[in-house]
Amino acid sequence: MAEYKRMISYMYRYNQDIKEENVGYARIEARNSECRFTLHIKTSNKKDENITTYLTKRKDEKLELLKLGESLIQNNLISSKYFTSEANILNSEYDLSDITGIVLYKDENFYFGTQWDSQPILLREIKEGLHSLKRTEKESYAIEELKVAEIESKEEDVEELESEALGLEKESEAKIIKTEESEAKENKIVKNEKEIDDLHATAAGVTGEVNAVPNTEILDYKYSNGVFGFSEGEDNDPGFAKEIFKDRQKENIFEDDKIIATVKIDTKDIEMLPKGLWGMMNNSFLLNGYYNFKHLIFAKSKDDDKAKYILGVPGVFQNRERFMARMFGFEYFKGTKKGNIKSGEFGYWIVYVEEE
Repeated sequence: MAEYKRMISYMYRYNQDIKEENVGYARIEARNSECRFTLHIKTSNKKDENITTYLTKRKDEKLELLKLGESLIQNNLISSKYFTSEANILNSEYDLSDITGIVLYKDENFYFGTQWDSQPILLREIKEGLHSLKRTEKESYAIEELKVAEIESKEEDVEELESEALGLEKESEAKIIKTEESEAKENKIVKNEKEIDDLHATAAGVTGEVNAVPNTEILDYKYSNGVFGFSEGEDNDPGFAKEIFKDRQKENIFEDDKIIATVKIDTKDIEMLPKGLWGMMNNSFLLNGYYNFKHLIFAKSKDDDKAKYILGVPGVFQNRERFMARMFGFEYFKGTKKGNIKSGEFGYWIVYVEEE
């Protein structure tokens, strides 16, 4: 049996360096090289909002913060779970033994903390740690913005050439359905200018239709694993799907008939899905969509004699949003309306749920 580590540490509310009442606990578990942080905190906060959650580490007598994610305050409670590698916490190259505590911070009058290294939690150290972290994040964000601008610029160049090759008038919102060959080439254009030149050379051979977008139709997705026998009812659903659909009101979110069952879910419901998707509980793109629209969806789709299950994050289809979605694992978009997807349309960025 794999070694199992478990620790409970009590959480306290702080106000200007003063430790106040105990408000809950943090449970830290490690098994099979995976580390899980579970937070249960009761607050007096009347507003539903996010509070940023950090792991702490002492480095050269200074407090270093590692951003764990956003914890949702809902109905005066925080109930969050986060997953990461035990040997490489949040890709920091630190292991679990390096971590000294947890801090949830909104402002100097509203923060929670727990430490297991016998050192006090000082507001001055938290602010210094936040300043250092924000500087690092700002540098990283600037790099990502540069990448986004570069990619969007190249996509526009390619689309213009393709439109000219087809004899079509270029429109600002027009998109092209690529053949499998041209789509594969487009996906590679971010690598270097030479590949763009290759695409330009073959643009005259592209065929497609205006106002359509690759990877936006749910039934375009082809895979060989994780496909279940189709049934209009729920008798043949796998266990996780039965549990999620149970006692939830089905909603008619999509205009087409390809989605046969949809329910709205919460971030905490992700732990009912197969283990491979538990990491989505601290996926920044998912949390941002949930925070903005106050829900996620779990749905069952119809594809001939097969059933597929999806986890969906609400959002709006835009070029930059599509890039960010793909960065965080959401390759596909499903609009709520029938027909081709247009820029600015509301829908859901989706991942497919496969039974383990």
